[in-house]
Amino acid sequence: MNWFAPNITPEAKYQRKQWLHSLEKKQHNDMGEWSKKNNMIYPPLEEGEPPRPHEIYWGRSRVAICRRVMARTCLTVNNLELQDALDKMYNLKAREGFIMYEVLREARDFASKRAPSANTFHIAECWATVLNREYRHGYAILRKRDLTNIYVLLREGPPPAEREKLTTEDAIDHYLEGHREKEIPLT
Repeated sequence: MNWFAPNITPEAKYQRKQWLHSLEKKQHNDMGEWSKKNNMIYPPLEEGEPPRPHEIYWGRSRVAICRRVMARTCLTVNNLELQDALDKMYNLKAREGFIMYEVLREARDFASKRAPSANTFHIAECWATVLNREYRHGYAILRKRDLTNIYVLLREGPPPAEREKLTTEDAIDHYLEGHREKEIPLT
């Protein structure tokens, strides 16, 4: 136990315990600037211009799960059709699969209110970031828990075709080309 002033008095210990309990189960879908993009108004299309695909910005904040595990799950659903991703997450018998299934289902329900058909969407982008890391006192141990934000971008239409896999030589050439073109400031 840390011996600093707020932990000395019983009242301070009780207040800290109440504060930690208040953090639990406080997940929400208000992602700030990310969610506000759903209300963006675009300029009118010009003659002969193809229609703009619907985009749905969705997410969930303050999910108590490790960011690394959630980021790996987000990577597996990138560029999948929405129904395929839902099937894959439903059959994944792990906690991160259940959380991702819920997030995608909520996004599909939101998309069905905004677009004519929610079955035509694919997952354009999906990633997870750490909101904050909290430390909780357990029985004689200190438990670490990540609170993670999950971001999902659904776009109408089929997913893009898969790109060719890079060989080792291609990756080396790309790396070297990036460093050759880099400019180093003198100051």
